[in-house]
Amino acid sequence: MSKKVCSTTKSRISELPEDLILTILSFLPTKHAVLTSLLSKKWKYLWTKVPRLEYNVYHHKDITSFKRFMDKSMLSHKSHVLESIYVKLDWTRNIGPWIRTVFRHHHRHLREIEIVSVAYLFQLVLPHELFTCKTLVYHHTY
Repeated sequence: MSKKVCSTTKSRISELPEDLILTILSFLPTKHAVLTSLLSKKWKYLWTKVPRLEYNVYHHKDITSFKRFMDKSMLSHKSHVLESIYVKLDWTRNIGPWIRTVFRHHHRHLREIEIVSVAYLFQLVLPHELFTCKTLVYHHTY
């Protein structure tokens, strides 16, 4: 049995307050949160306001697409408050520019940063901005 849905009917999730939707989106990996921009005009830029970003190299087909996605999404993120960022990599070189971008735009509110690198052959070099952030209360790198 098929159900007909009236095209003028709003979805229940779209009727939720924006703050609640942002909280829900913040529990998704950033790649999936960005995909919600395809749902409607209202959702197109909603992901850019989430207070938490999560990047995982294994959610992408290759390192090049991961780097491109991370670059574009970090530059598109417009929230004045970014509380947490999680990055899972399989290499450790050149992460400094991404961290600098985060601190340049969100240094006043960032509370947590976690960087997971499964490439043990390389030394992870972190920019000095990471150690001078006054709001950062949790930092984990491994």
